[in-house]
Amino acid sequence: MKLCKLVLAIVVMMPLVARADTILLRGKAAITGVKVTAETMKEVTYTKSGKSKKTVPTSEVIAVIYDRPPVNYRLGQERFSLGDFVNAVARLKPAVDEGASDQPWVKIYASFYLGRAHLAHGDFRDGVKVLKKLLSQISDHRLYPHVAIALARCQSMDALHADAKKTLTKLKNVLEQQGVKGELPQRANLALGDSYMAAAKYSLAADTYKEVAAAGVGSKGILEELGYHAKGRLLQADLLNKDVPKAKIVLDDLRSASRKNISAASAAYRDAKVAMLLHGDGSGQTPNTKELLEAVYDLSRVRGENFGVISELPRNCYLLGLIHLKLEGSLTGAKELAKGYFEETRKLYPESREAFLAREELKKM
Repeated sequence: MKLCKLVLAIVVMMPLVARADTILLRGKAAITGVKVTAETMKEVTYTKSGKSKKTVPTSEVIAVIYDRPPVNYRLGQERFSLGDFVNAVARLKPAVDEGASDQPWVKIYASFYLGRAHLAHGDFRDGVKVLKKLLSQISDHRLYPHVAIALARCQSMDALHADAKKTLTKLKNVLEQQGVKGELPQRANLALGDSYMAAAKYSLAADTYKEVAAAGVGSKGILEELGYHAKGRLLQADLLNKDVPKAKIVLDDLRSASRKNISAASAAYRDAKVAMLLHGDGSGQTPNTKELLEAVYDLSRVRGENFGVISELPRNCYLLGLIHLKLEGSLTGAKELAKGYFEETRKLYPESREAFLAREELKKM
């Protein structure tokens, strides 16, 4: 009994443990052992050891990791990261309402991951419901652009194309009003281009991708990567619009850029070259087995070296599936390999546009 009283006395006398939130930064050491007090589209505010508030530009922030996450949130996020979206949803639903008064971030983050889990699992209507509600509650939060983009993707996949355009147009206006420049407006443009693609409005998609590509000219880092990624998307839009001459111009641009040893350009160029091969160059000739196998080799090289901020791997994996479908009849087991690549695209990159294209291919098989 005396021992129990002693332990209790020690616990009472101990000072409260300070928050130990972490801010992960792009290209810099993480800020650790702090208490994050606010996240806006412009800056993240924090305090350390009870001292005055400090800020870091949101453009430099990769992620904010909060201390003492509720069990359901933590397990839901873990299941999400593992691709177990059914159990992620089961954990994240109660987590949305579990945040304590001193943890307002829980509701926001749990709702964000819940909406994305619905998107990744193909439950688009549920995703729209969750993300739309969240978006109305976080007008100036750091996650606002990411929530809007995820919402637009759910809307596009649920054939709510007008709603997707409205969501992304509003996002672009909000970013402009907030004076946010650089990466986020171009990510919004990419998402808008993808929504036009889903609606089969290929000319509008091409115009939107051109904006992103133009913003990348003369830039370095993320904007440059986004620009080359957009050019790859632009080629796809031109091909779907049956404008092979324009697609060839884009392919030549990517070829020239890839010779300068820019990894983002090289990855986009290889994928674009394969897309042109699969679609045809307008000559009416069907690609032969040798050309298709060479394309497999090219894409395999991309899989081993492309670790940029804007990954071409979802497109890469999906194209490998399409190539192996073309190789059926000349390569043993080609159809099964194609199925494997489509499954891989769906499972490893569940929120990508290619994941949904892969699902459609799997339905045909």
